Amino acid sequence: MVSLPRGSAPPGRFLEWKIGLFFLGAVLLMVGIGLEQDLLVLFSILVLAAAFVLRFLEQRDPPRDVGGEDDEPLELGDPDA
Repeated sequence: MVSLPRGSAPPGRFLEWKIGLFFLGAVLLMVGIGLEQDLLVLFSILVLAAAFVLRFLEQRDPPRDVGGEDDEPLELGDPDA
């Protein structure tokens, strides 16, 4: 189990997919470059782009209020008035 520091966001639900797609895209890219296959290089770019798009499909919870014990709003203005 991974221990996260307080206040940090938990990993996204697509983390395993993003990691897997990254490594698949990297391997396809290296093989495509080595074999000089443009189609394989383009396919690897599509795989990497899919991993990037997964980042935006994650829905994160809204940030929690980390205010103090009293939740009174701050009053701005002249303290002498």
